Amino acid sequence: DSKNSIVFAQRVRRMEGFLFQNFYRLYRTIFYCLTGHSIKFGNFSILSKKYLARLVYVSELWNHYAASVIKARFPYVLLPINRAPRISGDSKMNFPDLVTLGLSAIAVFADKVTVRLMVVTAGFSLITLLGIAFIIFIRIKTSLAIPGWASYMTSIFMLSLFQIVIILLVLVIINLHSRSNSPFLPARDFIHFVSKVVSLDIK
Repeated sequence: DSKNSIVFAQRVRRMEGFLFQNFYRLYRTIFYCLTGHSIKFGNFSILSKKYLARLVYVSELWNHYAASVIKARFPYVLLPINRAPRISGDSKMNFPDLVTLGLSAIAVFADKVTVRLMVVTAGFSLITLLGIAFIIFIRIKTSLAIPGWASYMTSIFMLSLFQIVIILLVLVIINLHSRSNSPFLPARDFIHFVSKVVSLDIK
């Protein structure tokens, strides 16, 4: 129901090149794997005052608009629209800016991403430990091991496990640190970024 939802414009036909479109598909796949949500729209939208009054209290809004709407679980509908060629000027978004924008969308779901990475890390850790146990078993119980092969492979598995655990610990610490800080609230902190507010009397 578009009357009780935020309406987003969904691009049906993109004008970008082949390389950009493939990277965009890759981004959407990574976003879904890390967050469990599908994102198919950008910033072009229409919303009522009711949702605007609630949206300005979503702390992730400063980071990525579309992702914050998904996380806040606001109802939304998609309006398929073919994007036409740009009327004038050139796009100021380059590849690094687009990558930053994609990472910002993922960062909105930092809690969920951290939990999913913990699960994946636990799986890799289990596989690594099983691999080490298998190597030790071959080294002790069979004559298949080449001299130096067992210690070499065990070192690789241990190093991989150590790196994975360190990366996960860093992510957890960053996530916990961000939760201990006062969040940015657009309704409260906009005054630091807006010089003045002008009311328009539109009839």
